Amino acid sequence: MLALAKQFLFDRRYYEPLSRGENVLPGLHAYSHVNALSSAARAYLHLGNPMHLQAIRNTWDMLEKTQQFASGGWGPDEAFVVPNKGLLAQSLNTSHAHFETPCGAYAHFKLARYLLRFTGEARYGDGLERVLYNTVLGAKDPKGDGHFFYYSDYHASAQKGYHPDKWPCCSGTLPQVVTDYLISAYFRSDEGIYVNLFVPSEVLWQYKGMPIKLTQTTSFPESETSELRLELPSAAEFTLNIRIPGWLQAPAQVLVNNKTAPVDPKPGTFAAIQRKWDNNDTVQVKLPLSFSMAPIDDQHQDTVALMRGPIVLVALEPGLQISPRAIASSDWLKPATHAPGSFELPAPSARVRFVPFYAVGDEAYTTYFTRV
Repeated sequence: MLALAKQFLFDRRYYEPLSRGENVLPGLHAYSHVNALSSAARAYLHLGNPMHLQAIRNTWDMLEKTQQFASGGWGPDEAFVVPNKGLLAQSLNTSHAHFETPCGAYAHFKLARYLLRFTGEARYGDGLERVLYNTVLGAKDPKGDGHFFYYSDYHASAQKGYHPDKWPCCSGTLPQVVTDYLISAYFRSDEGIYVNLFVPSEVLWQYKGMPIKLTQTTSFPESETSELRLELPSAAEFTLNIRIPGWLQAPAQVLVNNKTAPVDPKPGTFAAIQRKWDNNDTVQVKLPLSFSMAPIDDQHQDTVALMRGPIVLVALEPGLQISPRAIASSDWLKPATHAPGSFELPAPSARVRFVPFYAVGDEAYTTYFTRV
């Protein structure tokens, strides 16, 4: 059955056209397909058949390479699109339902955690991080009368809103996925611990019977730094693995007790610091946040979203046409003093303000603009 599901997901014969001219994968909703692959992960966990691992790896690659918006969200109108036809860009004009946020994010998180556990590859942590900051944290709070935020909308001049029906499908997933980062931030191994997310947090675990506490202090992604502090009753040798994101464009810095750590912080890997740790040892991490443009798909390279590290910055003014040199350096985009993580672009007639999607309230915003 899992082999058939894999074939269904990747065989182009299973795509069919809709009346509006798009080609989508029929059948279950997109998030249901991704949710179903968690069953393949459980099968691999217990049976060890490499077919099941390959199925979930293929699914992730499909999402990342052919289905994903800059936010990490996928599935316009809750369907996958046929790759390499420019249909993601087309959806910007035909839909306001680009990513079913609660269940889509939940399915994404689960798949990322399984793949991190099975492979140890940091890129799955990168994908989890992107969806966390750009979709779930941007959801409006439930109204209390049954109305829930449901879709992330990347249409021009969009506004965040609620599903028209009370208690829509997957409404219960929203509070669940909001707290899900608690089990996505750290992973344990026989050799030590993995730091996957840069979030203010504390984690307690046992290493060879010894209780250890790790406290992380950070305001990432509004700042580039994070500090990890260890508390342990006596010295112990183990490995502290820190995710070095693949989105970095400048070298990361990793210090132990304010001295350069003997590791290679290569983007897209976990930097492994193996040493004898003492009580109150600290690790400082700096992840430079650079600006970049993310094309929506290969067929529309000039339809782009503005990124700062893993964060999508949306414009609070619609109809933008911005020169590529405008984000070539921080000299062009100036930090907005009244809003951490926000930036202003001086324009001939007015200033254009960019803010993280999670910082948008009731304002109209535009995610994609034309590169000229």
